[in-house]
This record gives sequence, structure tokens and C-alpha cells, in this order.
Amino acid sequence: MGGGLAVLLCFCGTDFDNPFTREWALLAVRNACENNLENQRFIDSLQPQEISIQSEELKKLGMQVKMSGQTGKFSFVPT
Repeated sequence: MGGGLAVLLCFCGTDFDNPFTREWALLAVRNACENNLENQRFIDSLQPQEISIQSEELKKLGMQVKMSGQTGKFSFVPT
């Protein structure tokens, strides 16, 4: 089920245009993991990945947000 579960997890972020999408996705993930060790192990195996967030406000300040894939911590760095 890893492929379908991965798609569901993509909808677990906040979408300000469709705020209930996240809630329905979280409920679906919960149901997919209930009494299903394979799905639970799949989620447990996920690791943070390095990301970089650049918004217009941060761009004006010459900054961006980065997340380290190794530590999972966020930091502000100059662009």
C-alpha cells in the first residue's frame, strides 16, 4: 500500500484554499494504518528530507528557511 499511502500523506499539509483536505487526509491515513502493520512500518520508515522555503516576504529580507534532512531542524539562512 506504500504508493497509495504516500499519496494520502501528500494531502496532510495545510491547504488554505481547501482547509478540510488535510483533515480528511489525516482521517484516511488513520484508517489505513489501523490494524495494518505494513502501513505503520511504511510511515515509521519515512525520514525528513532537506527542503528550502522561499516566500516573497523572506525574499525581501534576503532570507530563506531551510530544513536539514539529517537533524530535521529548521533554520533561517541568507540567500
